[in-house]
Amino acid sequence: MNDYATLLDGIRKVDGALYYPNIHSAHLASLILAASILEDEPNMDWHQQLVGQDKQAEARGLMAFFMEAQQRKSAAVSPQKVQEILQGLAEQYSTPVYDLELVEQLVGHLKRSIAYPIILHDRKLHNISNIKAVYPLAFDLSIAFVSSANEVFGIELYDIDLIGLYFSCAMERIKQSAAKVILFSDQYAVASINKQMIEKELQSIEIIVVMHRQELQTTLQDQDIKLILNNHATFQEFETDVACIDIKQVITKAELRSIQDTLEKIDVRKNIRTFFPENLAMDYHNAPEEDWNTIVQGICRELEARDILSSDEAMKIQEREQKGNNLVINHLALPHCTTQRNQAFFAVFVHLAEAVLVDGTLVHNALVACVNPNVSTELKVFSYLYYVLNEHDSEDILSLTDYAAFIDCIEG
Repeated sequence: MNDYATLLDGIRKVDGALYYPNIHSAHLASLILAASILEDEPNMDWHQQLVGQDKQAEARGLMAFFMEAQQRKSAAVSPQKVQEILQGLAEQYSTPVYDLELVEQLVGHLKRSIAYPIILHDRKLHNISNIKAVYPLAFDLSIAFVSSANEVFGIELYDIDLIGLYFSCAMERIKQSAAKVILFSDQYAVASINKQMIEKELQSIEIIVVMHRQELQTTLQDQDIKLILNNHATFQEFETDVACIDIKQVITKAELRSIQDTLEKIDVRKNIRTFFPENLAMDYHNAPEEDWNTIVQGICRELEARDILSSDEAMKIQEREQKGNNLVINHLALPHCTTQRNQAFFAVFVHLAEAVLVDGTLVHNALVACVNPNVSTELKVFSYLYYVLNEHDSEDILSLTDYAAFIDCIEG
């Protein structure tokens, strides 16, 4: 502590404003300690430099050396190089995974990481497991991006979760066009107010106001309508395959939540048995001592032998699971990969003979999924699974023994 106090006192007399204006002296002390541990000069005796006779002069020299090196690294980070990394990821995952806003955000994050290196594990302030479950591809991309950035720029980048949040926001921005919703009403003024309120609160919705029954039928025939909001004073009934919600004169917050929830789940509910085919379901007889990676390899071999997975898909699933940070939703594991198939999404239900720990969570069942990330359904399916699976107790999920029980669990 005496050595640190002397170091800190010396730093307070060093002019660091050229590099880091308005920074606390204790942070500069941590930079020097980082420099001493992450130093580039192989023969530098950091201990002697920091606790020797002339601590202030040595601290000054070490800090200047370190800051100059960090500035060189920061100058090498450009939007063009980050865009090249993202383009490589787009080709690897067969999807446009970025926009210019994401490029700008990642450049800023990289420069901040270089400016303020963290060499100790920090405590996570927030639990973002729900976001990871809804946007698994975003966090897969963040792992790949961090690996590429470390290699291209020669830096240590640690906070994968924050990078994943940047990718999640980018995917949300580019994911899909607005869902078309009919507002069937007999009062134009009320309908206009409701249209404005809905489109303001739920920005991924396009409201089409319809005042007459014939106009309703024509609109249903001519356009891809996701939902009908029956805002008619008498709540008239009509025959249609499109889902319908009755709403009061002026829409309430509870009804807005119901609309959003229905739209998020409607496409998945229609296609559940397509997304999760019964004929693909299987039991896997893993031994009690087998670890997760070994189990995934065995499942992939069996699915590849049955021509359910291609060799490329099987390899990508295994590689993804080996990276850790695995996707588990309420004790159900979801090993997954991207695919170039025309099919938006399909998953194989697998019941394990023995429960196994996956990233610290006990699981007895798995969904082996292939996703086409260019189809907006990808986000909807994972979001749907997250919300419906978490409506059940963990014991219920762990006790699922076959496909029928699983489907019954998620069809509600």
